[in-house]
Amino acid sequence: MIKILKQIVLVTILLGVIVCVYAQQESNVVSSPKQEKTVNNLDSIIQVYALSNVYFDFGSKTIRTDDIKKLEQIALLLQNNSELKLEIIGHVDNQEVKSLSVARAQEVFEWFVNQGIDKRLIVYKSMGSVYPILSNNNPEHRQINRRVEFRIFQ
Repeated sequence: MIKILKQIVLVTILLGVIVCVYAQQESNVVSSPKQEKTVNNLDSIIQVYALSNVYFDFGSKTIRTDDIKKLEQIALLLQNNSELKLEIIGHVDNQEVKSLSVARAQEVFEWFVNQGIDKRLIVYKSMGSVYPILSNNNPEHRQINRRVEFRIFQ
């Protein structure tokens, strides 16, 4: 019997918060000339991270002081797990220009690089106002749509 260890990352979106479960999976592979059978067992959850969006003021690309803690948690995840990669996705509300979503994503990218995260592990992109979380029909909803989202992958 051969045991193969795999590290997996499960990502779930719950009410606008991405929950990243970092786990280790063990596969027991039994080989014979006629058949091969694989049995997967989830051994242990190593760490759970909540990846919340980072929000911005109207017309601004400046990271709010309140959101630095969120970014520090993601940086810690990346520092402790060098096989993980981060995607940063910038958004604006329907009253802002699309180029601001690029500027927001780039600002967050540069923050991670300044924290010592290898820039080869990070990509960023802009979605403009194409994917709002809520309708843009009032100031509170527009505030929630002015954001940067994160995706973790291997």
